[in-house]
Amino acid sequence: MAALGGGALPDLQLARSPDGVALSKANLAEPVDLSDLPQPVRLISAGADAAHLAFAPPSLDGEAVTLVLQVRATPPQGGAATPLSAVTLRFERAGEGWVQSGPPAALST
Repeated sequence: MAALGGGALPDLQLARSPDGVALSKANLAEPVDLSDLPQPVRLISAGADAAHLAFAPPSLDGEAVTLVLQVRATPPQGGAATPLSAVTLRFERAGEGWVQSGPPAALST
């Protein structure tokens, strides 16, 4: 994957449809409240849509956690989804909560 500037998710449009952005339920703690998001989101089972957003498992490093949100494509004949692009965010513990550590990093294949 190649790094991109600005923290953009260049393939996001692929995961959009008239009824919202497809987001895999994998790696989400349920129940999930999506009511405050700026656009509609549809929760799907992994691989249910050809293109969708999915969170990778979080990466823990001492007092920090890294989250990765990917746009993935599933082949029409089924099989494993392939990441197309991703945004990575790192958070560090701050007292009882978490704060973002640095700007988002965008990656694209």
